[in-house]
Amino acid sequence: MVESALEQLKRLNEEQERIERERRELAARARDEVLERVRAELAELNKLGFNFRVVEASEAVAQGGAVEPGARRGTRRTGIREQVLGVIREAGPDGLRSKDIRARLGISDKQGSQAVSNALSALKRANQISIQNGALVAA
Repeated sequence: MVESALEQLKRLNEEQERIERERRELAARARDEVLERVRAELAELNKLGFNFRVVEASEAVAQGGAVEPGARRGTRRTGIREQVLGVIREAGPDGLRSKDIRARLGISDKQGSQAVSNALSALKRANQISIQNGALVAA
C-alpha cells in the first residue's frame, strides 16, 4: 500500500515529536549529571574554607539576579553604592580618597575595586558626592 502525502506528514510529525521528547530527556539527564559533579566539586572547595553554592537561573531571577542565564559573569556586590556613600558620610567634611574607601570596606581584589569605582561614578552622576581638595565628600 502506498502512503499518502497526508499520512507521510502525520508520521513525520509524530517522529519529530518523539525525537524532541527524547532530546529534552537527554538534556535534562545531562544537566542533572553536570549539576551533581559541580555540587561534588563545590563540597570539596567548601571543605577547604571557601563558601560557594549553585544558584539556578530561576532562583537568581527571584533574588533579583540576572534576567537571562549567563547575562552576568562573576559575583555581584549588591548595595555597594550605599556602602560607599555610608563610608564617605562617616568620614565627615574631610572626605576620603578612593583607596581609603576600599580599605574601610575591606576590598582588595580587582573586581571589588571596579565595583567601588563604578559606585563612585554613579554617585557622582547622581550628585550624591563631589570632589573637594582631592577627597570624595558627601554632597
